[in-house]
Amino acid sequence: DDWDKYFQTIARTSSVVAAIFVFFVALIQVSLLNVLTAAVLQRADAMAKPDQDAKAMEETLKERQKAEELRELCESMDQDGSRTITQAEFQKCLESDHARALFMLC
Repeated sequence: DDWDKYFQTIARTSSVVAAIFVFFVALIQVSLLNVLTAAVLQRADAMAKPDQDAKAMEETLKERQKAEELRELCESMDQDGSRTITQAEFQKCLESDHARALFMLC
């Protein structure tokens, strides 16, 4: 009813102006709906961001654990303490199921 009295006043002047008025009112309503939707989506995105950060942190921790296990495996392969792994030491290590599983994960 609020818009009707304004529309009736404008409609008396010209049907073209009345059509422009209806278009203007519709445009304003769509724009307002767009702004409200953007605000809701922005808030939802902000709420989801900590979950993404937590996932990234969890992945980083998993990668560090894998790296630590691989480092420990390499240290265990170096049986003579030379800080290098000979082909014989490597071959002997591959006989272990644990070592093969670790190499498959990497």
